[in-house]
Amino acid sequence: MTHKDEDKMDIKDEDKVDILVDTNSAEVLNKLEVLFYEVSNASLTLPSGTCTINLDECLVTSLEIDKDATSFSILLVGVDSSEAVLQSTLLSFEDYKVVVQQLTADAVEVRWTASEKTLYKVAVSPNGGAYSETTVTCGNDESNKCKAYFISISDPDTRTVRVQKNEDGEKNIVASEFTMESLATETSQSAKLMLRKLNDKTYLSVCLEKQANATANYTLAIIDQKGTFIDTTGTVTSPCFPELALNTLIMEHLRVLVHAKLDDMEEPLVALDTEVYLFANLSSAYSPLQVIQISARTLKASWVNRNRDNLQYELALNGKTSKVQCKAKAECVKYFHLNSAQEPLIINITEKNKGIVLIATADVPIKDILGKFTR
Repeated sequence: MTHKDEDKMDIKDEDKVDILVDTNSAEVLNKLEVLFYEVSNASLTLPSGTCTINLDECLVTSLEIDKDATSFSILLVGVDSSEAVLQSTLLSFEDYKVVVQQLTADAVEVRWTASEKTLYKVAVSPNGGAYSETTVTCGNDESNKCKAYFISISDPDTRTVRVQKNEDGEKNIVASEFTMESLATETSQSAKLMLRKLNDKTYLSVCLEKQANATANYTLAIIDQKGTFIDTTGTVTSPCFPELALNTLIMEHLRVLVHAKLDDMEEPLVALDTEVYLFANLSSAYSPLQVIQISARTLKASWVNRNRDNLQYELALNGKTSKVQCKAKAECVKYFHLNSAQEPLIINITEKNKGIVLIATADVPIKDILGKFTR
């Protein structure tokens, strides 16, 4: 018997599973006996399920399992019409304990446990929203906890999420169904985001519009449009979270979520749900603002308005503010004339868009400037 990519274990609830096995075989099999048991308890003597072969597939439904067990073995025994054993195969299987938590009207968090640290593929079908598949490296830490986010899921259809190692021919696939529901809670879309670059790293800090619940453990998750994310969890003693390094993300378009699960609430408490297009200069997606000296007393600041709308930006050089109109999806430019050698020279750029205030800071290369001023 061989096994193809569609072989999987579907989680029906905490203590029941379905197992689908491909039975493509050179032998003429009449039926398949499936012995499904925990690795730590191999005392079963009778098949967990038996099915008649149908189109080279065998589906055994509603097998009972220990909801706390994670490692299983599957013994497949193929027999002919006279009950003679023709083939047998022993498979190892890890139940990743996949759980789907809906966070907002169009976003979910997928959690699972894994005993091996490796690259896992997580796929949602049909139509996972902004992306239907993503990968996460995780597992084999203190809690073995793994997670992934899916965003921009637009309709309430029932979907299936599948988790497996990202390897060719992987058979250990754990699937779980979920349905998007209407959520009654309203979520803030207003926050202040501060972006800065230090050496080769770009950092983002997020400040809520209001003080968060001081007793809750909040998770700040920043997710790009391919499913890559960074997050941090902890109590929030001020409206601001510690800043996070963004260099692992595609920085053009991000979803920012702040959520917590309280013991007395069925639905998660979501303190912030918003989207942001991070402005950047054309030379580097990881630098929000480029400042160059083009003459002895002239600076050129450039960035990109990645939003869908025309916006007005505020730029401040050492506290002196000016405004710049910038078209959507276009490069923006502002020139500064220097009257004297000021030190330090710092330019701040502020974008206000639908409740989000995005601020970035750039240091000016003052050594060049001072050198030209002193000639």
